[in-house]
Amino acid sequence: MLRPRRRRGADLGSTEQLLTALREAGPVRGCWAWWQPLASPHTVAAVARRRVPESLIHTYDAQLASGAPQDLPTTEASDAIQEFLATVCTGTVPWPGEPATMDCHAAEAGSWRQTVDGDGSRFTRLTAAEAAETKPTAAIHGAASEMACSCTCAYRPAPCGRRATPTCRSNCRTGAERSSRSKDGVALTTW
Repeated sequence: MLRPRRRRGADLGSTEQLLTALREAGPVRGCWAWWQPLASPHTVAAVARRRVPESLIHTYDAQLASGAPQDLPTTEASDAIQEFLATVCTGTVPWPGEPATMDCHAAEAGSWRQTVDGDGSRFTRLTAAEAAETKPTAAIHGAASEMACSCTCAYRPAPCGRRATPTCRSNCRTGAERSSRSKDGVALTTW
């Protein structure tokens, strides 16, 4: 007869197994990974780094379920954004449409630019001057915690039914720019 494993014990055991294997292998050892090895290499260090935002988001999800969600720490949220762009959003598959750029502006953590064109998709970290001087096809603005959650399936429901936080909702732009909200509530601006 098949019996379900105790979920909690299984998770703790598998986490310990992964940590032990990563420590024993060392950070530079090559290993299998599901992403293309462009901005994130196929190394033990990259796999370990990928686990950090995954753990942060699952922790946030548990906090949300308990009714007491807390913002992600800024340093880890900033790295989660960059890791997401490097691992999930970087690739060599040609973009079929017109070349485009999207800037991600985390209020307390800086900016990144995602470019899609005939060569695929790639990101760059922007200086404050670069972010102010150039006009992307679209831009998102929010706190690093909100943007990290948005990158990896944000959860924060707004009163209107969209997923957002008060800070995120207040970032709408006006004037010649057109603003809207992504399904996760991060401010999206297009020109």
